[in-house]
Amino acid sequence: MAPLQTIDKNNVTERIVETLQNYILSEKLAPGTKLPTDRELVDMLGCSRTVTREAMKTLQAMGLITIEQGRGTFVKERSWSTIAEKFSYMVDDHKNKMEVIEARAAVETILVELAVKKGTDEQIAQLEKIAMKFYDNTGDSSANDIDVEFHQHIMDMADNTILASIRDMTRQFFHHFPGYNGKVLADGDKHMAIVEAIKARDVSRAKALINEHILSYMNHITEKGIDQR
Repeated sequence: MAPLQTIDKNNVTERIVETLQNYILSEKLAPGTKLPTDRELVDMLGCSRTVTREAMKTLQAMGLITIEQGRGTFVKERSWSTIAEKFSYMVDDHKNKMEVIEARAAVETILVELAVKKGTDEQIAQLEKIAMKFYDNTGDSSANDIDVEFHQHIMDMADNTILASIRDMTRQFFHHFPGYNGKVLADGDKHMAIVEAIKARDVSRAKALINEHILSYMNHITEKGIDQR
């Protein structure tokens, strides 16, 4: 692992948290990677053991690390579902619920635009095969599974890991919506229309269709539907 920088004495705990957080993320440390001991961190960062321990507790609360008694401190596996769960209170009222939906729709429209521009003919053909499953769903796979596969394939075509991660995070928030049951509208025609727009390399139409699809889906899964207050 790369060496850590010593810490400025002002706002010590906050700076240690920031330094270690950046270190874990920038070094892309794998889940389960053991971090230096308290004593080693004191020597590396030039701060007190008390301050170091306080910083580690903060990082643990953030879900970045896990502290195991007698074994040490390890990088924790991070998932968008965990992050979404921590912030589930944000979707308790109508305004924040709408913001999540708007964010999901915005990300999906960018992803479909990239899919139109970057997707290969072979990828588009595969997307069409996935959409066709809505018309031939004999029970081997649910509409939800097909929908997940459809949107996952669009993400693969877009080939942008950052946007895909943001999209996954907004999707996880939906599990905290009152009344959410994981079911989707098995509308093959709407999915096929999206495919046709992508096939035609029509960015404007593809974006309009995916936005309409997401908002329609959100209206379906929320407890009382989405109004425009």
